[in-house]
Amino acid sequence: MKKMKRTVLSWILVLAMVLSGVALPQGQQVKAAGTSYNLSVSEGASPLTLAKNQWGDDYIADILFQVPDVIADKSKVQAAKPVVQVTMKINSISSDTGSIHAMLYAQDSSYNWNNSKAVDVSAGKEITVSYDLSSMSWKETTLAKLGIRFADDAVNTSSISYTITSATVTVNSSDSGSAGGSEGGTTADGLDAGAREDASRYSAEVTQHPHDQWYSEYTFSITNHTSSAVSKVQMVLPTSAEPENFQSFESINVVYNKTVGGLIVYYAGEIGAGATVTIGGKVGFKPSSVTLGTPYVRAVNCNPPKGEGTSGGELKYTLTGQLKDTPYAETPVGKHGRLHLAKVDGYGNAPVIVDQHGKPFQMRGASTHGVQWFPEYINKGAMQTLRDEWGVNLLRMACYVTQYNGYTNGGQSLIDSKIVEGVQAAKELGMYVIVDWHIHE
Repeated sequence: MKKMKRTVLSWILVLAMVLSGVALPQGQQVKAAGTSYNLSVSEGASPLTLAKNQWGDDYIADILFQVPDVIADKSKVQAAKPVVQVTMKINSISSDTGSIHAMLYAQDSSYNWNNSKAVDVSAGKEITVSYDLSSMSWKETTLAKLGIRFADDAVNTSSISYTITSATVTVNSSDSGSAGGSEGGTTADGLDAGAREDASRYSAEVTQHPHDQWYSEYTFSITNHTSSAVSKVQMVLPTSAEPENFQSFESINVVYNKTVGGLIVYYAGEIGAGATVTIGGKVGFKPSSVTLGTPYVRAVNCNPPKGEGTSGGELKYTLTGQLKDTPYAETPVGKHGRLHLAKVDGYGNAPVIVDQHGKPFQMRGASTHGVQWFPEYINKGAMQTLRDEWGVNLLRMACYVTQYNGYTNGGQSLIDSKIVEGVQAAKELGMYVIVDWHIHE
């Protein structure tokens, strides 16, 4: 009888430990079951025919789903951590070359492209594609498109017949990822302030690119030493204070956080088992303004970081005042008219820019950076502020062609609309504008 009592008590203790989470490794959590929603096809009913991609060199066909309200915008996606999964049977392909592949993709209202890992497609095969929408990058806040793309890099005009077995989006707001760190206070992203992954599992490196004593740029890489892929990774570059002249470039997700004690860089993409990724973009600051520590990975499968400056909180302010009503005759174009090149006495033998009166004219410009990256800032109000408050008479619109969702890589519609808006605003404001077709090699 005593032995039976001890056995019962032992099992009760084991059950209590499991329910209380004692048996879970540090940094892991019990995940609640998600809620699944069925997806409905809105465009691209079977059969589909591959056609030349007007924004690329491949041949494509798309199935589009209606976007359910539960994932209709950025805030809902980030809160729900949705995973889309589609299983389908490929019934037939009229000319099966063996090189067709399929992927899930999502686009916000700026047509910013995001896609899952591609799977091979062949006649008679059942395929499953899945995509974690919380890894999306965003330019706008509305989820405009969710679909499957069939693609072939070779010339292929095949007809594809398919049957969808299941198409769902599963949301789970209780999964907060791995904290990977110590006990203590938390930061706004829900992680322990002192969170740190074991360096034998995940490590980080920083490379300095000096310009001069006042300015250096830095790039970042992360290595996954484990046997499983991870994504949504925070790495930290410890700094003794907030760096002076701190800037970030090329859409890198980086913030300074005083509580953590450094710059937090976020990589939303996947890092394969044993792989190293170099994070796109860079940051820059005055190197002598801070002392740098050893970089480390703070957490994986986690939320993006939140910034926290030396003031310890967010800026709170109210803008007052109104834009000036400047007569067109007093605008830059109203005063100086059409510009051209001419030789002018006192300026050497090389021609200079002169106005309609033959007087030398100095362009004072501002650049948009990539039009497709920050389209919300290309508007008449912003341009008028530059003209009236900063003395800007010229706007340079940087229109990428082949890179970063450029004109020939999915961004044509957005860039076209912003060129029209920017040029029209410049005409109305009497400003000059340069449309720069920008190519990086």
